Amino acid sequence: MMDTPPPDKLVHGPKEQDPRLQDLGFLVGHFQGEGKYLKGSRQFQKEVVGVWQAGGQFLSLCIRVAYPLKDGRVDVHDAFVVVGLNPANEQLEARAYTDSGGMIDYQLEVSGQEICFPDRPPGHQSPTKALRARKQRARKVLCPHESGFEERLEVDFGTGDYEPYSRIIMIKEADVVVSPQT
Repeated sequence: MMDTPPPDKLVHGPKEQDPRLQDLGFLVGHFQGEGKYLKGSRQFQKEVVGVWQAGGQFLSLCIRVAYPLKDGRVDVHDAFVVVGLNPANEQLEARAYTDSGGMIDYQLEVSGQEICFPDRPPGHQSPTKALRARKQRARKVLCPHESGFEERLEVDFGTGDYEPYSRIIMIKEADVVVSPQT
């Protein structure tokens, strides 16, 4: 890795990190957890690696989640997410790149220590369920936890109210090496 020159030799110093980005600092590290659905006994596993990028102006998240299915198979999904401050509207935004080749854009809302963003309702759905699901919406809520962070999925099943659907405590396994610019 290239050494960073001393500050007096730099043409310009690093840009100061916006406080709104600092609010995301609890997502930096290597995390693992086992989640639970609030109805039933099924569980899932998740791993997240969060790293500051480009001098702390962006947060990258590498995510892998494994959902064991009733038939013994495992549904594994990988995503790469970049979070940053959009200079045009001063909003925290994220773009997720998925293992299916898709891109999903998110607007993040920060309220106190909670970060919230819209998500897709859970599950692979049959055409009948998909028709009913059009009225569904979901959101993820992330917040710091003493051992890492908590992630909740809340779903509105068409009533207008969000209900808890799943919860996972992501345990910080290790700090991670940050990008050369941070």
